Amino acid sequence: MQEYPNLTFKDVYPILTLMLEIKKNPSIVDNLPYDVSIKDALRELFVKNESVFSNKSLKDMDLEDETIRLYESMKNIEVGESLDAKEKISVLKLQASSLKDLLDMAKESKRIKNIKWFEDTIFQILTPEQRDKVKHILED
Repeated sequence: MQEYPNLTFKDVYPILTLMLEIKKNPSIVDNLPYDVSIKDALRELFVKNESVFSNKSLKDMDLEDETIRLYESMKNIEVGESLDAKEKISVLKLQASSLKDLLDMAKESKRIKNIKWFEDTIFQILTPEQRDKVKHILED
């Protein structure tokens, strides 16, 4: 039987926070104040992998649903008893900030999804000549 290291919420939460930040902006890994080996490990986990959240490709993913799923799982993370009062406050502030960012991402992905639906609907109504004109206008 394989033994696993003992992890607490205090151990895991910073990694979750880094994951969210790196997913938003992968280039921040270069500016993190960690050893090269840690930066390489973070890149391997959160930049090189197509998706940490699922086996779907980004093209097949419903970003709105993925963001909501991540929001729900993060919202349900409970602050561990092993933290002192200051650490609990810091974690809760960070959690609130991260949840706000996730909600913003969900809103943006929903907006993009609605725009895509609108474009698809309009293109079904237009004649081929009209579609070409609209595509030409949108490209400029």
